[in-house]
Amino acid sequence: RQRDREIVCLLNGLAMHTPAWYGFLPRLRPDYDVLLWDYPGQCRSTTADVPYHLDRFGTYLLRILDRLKAKKIHLVGISYGGFVALEFARQYHDRLHTMAISGILLSREKLFDMYQELSLRFYAGGPDSFEQYTYYMYEKIFGEAFAASAGDSLAKMRQSFCDRYRDRTTALVRLTKAQNPATSPARSGSTTHRWRCSACDSACTPPGTSSRNGSALRARDESRASMAGTAAPSSCCDI
Repeated sequence: RQRDREIVCLLNGLAMHTPAWYGFLPRLRPDYDVLLWDYPGQCRSTTADVPYHLDRFGTYLLRILDRLKAKKIHLVGISYGGFVALEFARQYHDRLHTMAISGILLSREKLFDMYQELSLRFYAGGPDSFEQYTYYMYEKIFGEAFAASAGDSLAKMRQSFCDRYRDRTTALVRLTKAQNPATSPARSGSTTHRWRCSACDSACTPPGTSSRNGSALRARDESRASMAGTAAPSSCCDI
């Protein structure tokens, strides 16, 4: 990345993955470097069937920034990414230039809890049940104006989401349950997570972390960090 440019970090919604942001990159570059990150359970990141926690997602992002030697970022979170952004801001507000969030609830609501429970029921029903759910979900989350203007792209978005998760709905279960603050552990968890850098396709262990008696290494996940700048570095050490 260019050291003199500020970084904008775009955080995915639950049904998104980092390629969904590619169309926005020309609006941000070359004025900014752009950081894209797939959470555990998304896209090429690992999908270990272990509990996920939003407070830890905030910590993973901090470790990515430390690896990139980025002191502060502009953080943008949409839907699920808004929850991750808020968690990062709660813990590490001194690492933010600005933050923008969209499409989230700032208070707990009964209808949201009911929708989350319904989603989990569909996920548990297997591939056929999940495919039916994708039709319901895309009808539920978009407004009429967008649906009318989207044309064939809406069907392609739905199919892409279905194809990505049809055979790994356990990842969606873990991501969905992570939205419940009651499940978040203390921040000093022992699991060491890793991310995958798309620039050199190598796995990077965050600095300052260690595994005690190998237990953390056995439990680790890989999360993918993608840095979109003017020139791709040759390795993670060059970022």
